[in-house]
Amino acid sequence: MSKSRAGAIGALVLVGVGSLTLAGGGDPSYAAGAPSSAYGLAATGLIPIDAVPSVVSYDGEPVTDALAEVPDNPLLSASAFAVSAQNGRASSGVVDLAVGRGVLSQLPDDLAEQLQPVCDQLGQVDFDDVTDDVGNFVIDPLQDALNEGTADSPIDLGAITALDFSALVPGDLTGLCDVLDGGSLVSADAVEASCTGRRGAIEIVNLRALGLPMEVDTSEAGSSAEIPGVVKVTVNRQTQRADGTFTVDALVVNLFGQQEVVVASATCGEVIVGRGPGDGNPAPSPTPVPGDLPVTG
Repeated sequence: MSKSRAGAIGALVLVGVGSLTLAGGGDPSYAAGAPSSAYGLAATGLIPIDAVPSVVSYDGEPVTDALAEVPDNPLLSASAFAVSAQNGRASSGVVDLAVGRGVLSQLPDDLAEQLQPVCDQLGQVDFDDVTDDVGNFVIDPLQDALNEGTADSPIDLGAITALDFSALVPGDLTGLCDVLDGGSLVSADAVEASCTGRRGAIEIVNLRALGLPMEVDTSEAGSSAEIPGVVKVTVNRQTQRADGTFTVDALVVNLFGQQEVVVASATCGEVIVGRGPGDGNPAPSPTPVPGDLPVTG
């Protein structure tokens, strides 16, 4: 998607943030079916984050919400969110997404601490000498190159169990080192999901992993790409549920197999609202009819 389209998505989200309105969505007296809903992002795993912002159209009427920034957390950041839902329609948009800061230190083996000596020495390595014909690292030459001049505290790549270095290329490792300096594992300028009935659509602007462009076919449901053992991204994840609802998640990020982040989720459903017992206009009072009652006995 073009930068101009990214700006358009961002403008729509920022308008939502600047003019927040909540309409509809209240619990009706009676509703049949499953409602539409949407949320900006949610995370499970090492660093859980509840869905924010989140809306549900219980009565089928339009309901919207917006958020200027995600609550403070060690996992991710974003500058603006806007979500909306109504009968048969829903949408969600997120701007300036950055995922992964701080997650390295949350891993059981504290990958950040283990990786720092590797990153400190990486600048002295000639990648042509430590990669195979397809560009992947070869472990022994890489370890030897990293340990030149570090005899007092040799680096043991085998001890860094969270990573399979033989599955990485130089850009992957330099990207991980950039994360240690405050970069993001995954980022995007804008992420948007929408659904109408059982049809979903997404748009993602400038998706990057470890600072490198990530090419994924967003038009194909469930398309994915990964850096083995580090990050996997799935786009346009679509789910049809037994209750009749249809969900499209624009972006799903899995980090080290231990952290999942869902970004821009829209669910389309349909409810029929009716009156519950005791609702509606009261019955009219009876009107007396004049007449004589017979006397017996």
